[in-house]
Amino acid sequence: MATNDEEPTRSAVTQSGTAESNGAAPSSLSTSPTPTPQLEAPASYSSSAASLKPRPQLDLHPVFHPPLWLARRTACIRALKKEGVRSVVDIGCGEGAVLQMLISPAYHLDSFPDLYAPDPVSHSLSSESRFSSPREAKLEQLRRVPRLNPEEEELHLRRVIGVDILRSSLQQAARVTDPEGGGASPHASRWEECRVELYEGGLESYNQVFEGVEAMIATEVIEHLPPHLFDKFAKTILGMYQPRLVVVTTPNHEFNPYFIATSKSDEDSNRFPDPTGRTNRVFRDDDHQLEFTIDEFQSWANKVAAENDYQVTFTGVGSLSHYYGSHAPPYAGIPFPPPSLDAHPACRDFASSKSLPSDPSTFYATQIAIFTRIFPNEVERSPRSHKPQPLPFFSPTTESIVEMAPVAAIVPSGVALPSSSTTRPGLTARRPTLSTPHVHVQTHTHRPHPSASEPLRSEKLIESLKKCFNGRQSSRLSLAQIWSNDEMRIDCGGIVGSLIEALLEKDEEGEWELEALVEEEGVRGMDALMVEWKGFVERQEEGESVWDRAYIEEMEVEDRHEKELDEDDNLEDSSDEEGLDLEWEQ
Repeated sequence: MATNDEEPTRSAVTQSGTAESNGAAPSSLSTSPTPTPQLEAPASYSSSAASLKPRPQLDLHPVFHPPLWLARRTACIRALKKEGVRSVVDIGCGEGAVLQMLISPAYHLDSFPDLYAPDPVSHSLSSESRFSSPREAKLEQLRRVPRLNPEEEELHLRRVIGVDILRSSLQQAARVTDPEGGGASPHASRWEECRVELYEGGLESYNQVFEGVEAMIATEVIEHLPPHLFDKFAKTILGMYQPRLVVVTTPNHEFNPYFIATSKSDEDSNRFPDPTGRTNRVFRDDDHQLEFTIDEFQSWANKVAAENDYQVTFTGVGSLSHYYGSHAPPYAGIPFPPPSLDAHPACRDFASSKSLPSDPSTFYATQIAIFTRIFPNEVERSPRSHKPQPLPFFSPTTESIVEMAPVAAIVPSGVALPSSSTTRPGLTARRPTLSTPHVHVQTHTHRPHPSASEPLRSEKLIESLKKCFNGRQSSRLSLAQIWSNDEMRIDCGGIVGSLIEALLEKDEEGEWELEALVEEEGVRGMDALMVEWKGFVERQEEGESVWDRAYIEEMEVEDRHEKELDEDDNLEDSSDEEGLDLEWEQ
């Protein structure tokens, strides 16, 4: 199938002795599932799918652009940005692909233009005469700059933790996150310290180090977990560690019939009967222990959220309309019935297989649940406040047997569980019998640039700004263009506000002007503020006077004018000749 979903293996956090990559969900899989409700992206995250550009129409077969693995990671990063978290655990981190994104340094320390709150009173005044100084005029423009959406802000992670069951994967993760080995954009300036910690171990082991971490992410993990570990997933993450944000991604089984196999080998490598024998579904991966429908995933997520004082919202990536490049009704480019429905007989009774989803732009190949902790009538718990007690099955030193969790709790009513004889051989054997403590594998510390939080004096920053304009040979630049200059960022110590303050405080004569681009759609933040240097003089060639340059420009204008006249004459001659030809033919 042209899923465009291949990524480095991300093994799940189970101590089973085998790589259970990415994660799986519970047995809430039924052979005759009820009609599934449409998945709707929450308003706060609708842009995560809508912002994807239409894929290039260059492929012979449908494909996701960007690929699903990248879209999933981007969605996780956006969720972390939206909540402004400073610490995160990547569950089933594998070889560190997501960790590399997480440790990428923020572009700047502060948030622009949050320091300059909008002033509704000043907007109601139309006369420029109300400004008593150039400073006041600049402040007015700063207050008008369109704000970034929360998920577009910079991510300021100070602590990143990865956990996995495979030592070999963690060793690779240690290499790609090593600051000495080029991990995390070696050419980018870092403005704050970031600590990376890697641990070997499974979900069944309690790790006190994870307490107080603000967020946890599990991308393509739960679908790989055997039932006894899947039951512990929510109890562990939501009930024990209690981060204020949890992001879980998993395949949408209902999307499978819409994938198109490009070859016989593609079919063989992307279609696998349910290895547990609980259903007759065909999965995307040979190690998936289950795949959720939309209704099953949302039912599970809503249930565990209510049990653990979380609220949950749903979104996804890899929409059906994007996969087929059909972005508007009537979605003629999307084939129906689903082209691979014959290979997925268990999907025939799904509503999405009986008729085209009502909104293909929100019917996703990957579904995402975003759990946000509820703190009713109390101040949000500090990482150093009340310490929760480990659940009974948690103890780094326990020698008790890990009991099989009740799978029936997540199976739809009326669906019989298979007997042990129908379970795939080896599944029970992979169940751990002892809870082994996590093993610390590696710690890296990414140090900030020496100039971080230490900007030059305002006078020096104005000099640096003039150098930037001279280098660009322009009198007008956006703040984003200015900040793209490495030397400018270093001189500012990574603080955008230091440059703005220099323009406000050290421009008594009004040499600099600011303009907010409030009318341009989609332009926000630093892109929406233009800086103009009224004292800019275009650089002249060596040995060339201003008068020489003016004469040359005048001659160039005359040459262009003469060339245009010649082209007009040639065009008239050509028209006359064509007229003669037509008359001759008649």
